[in-house]
Amino acid sequence: MPRPQPTDGVAAVRAFYDALGQADAARANTYVIPEKRGSGAYDIASMTRFYGNMSVPVRLLAAEPIGRDAVRVRYHYVHVSGRTCDGAAEVALAERDGLALIERIRALNDC
Repeated sequence: MPRPQPTDGVAAVRAFYDALGQADAARANTYVIPEKRGSGAYDIASMTRFYGNMSVPVRLLAAEPIGRDAVRVRYHYVHVSGRTCDGAAEVALAERDGLALIERIRALNDC
């Protein structure tokens, strides 16, 4: 049975980062617009490898709407290499069939 998808952009973004925190790229991809799922930055195997290699999994610290179709996020993780990331990004949203989905993520710093 399919999970209900969020119609609220902040809820969709929170669910996406929650899935990444569990290294579940396939689930994270369900919150991305269909034409970008499983390719480019959203390649499931690459995402699984990257997010599965954390000594401290990615954790969403804040998600605040910035306008109708965007959310600014702050997150934290530590890669097994020791690289620590205190990241920030702007997440652009698009509506598809009444659902809020991620169209693109623009990092605001180096991670």
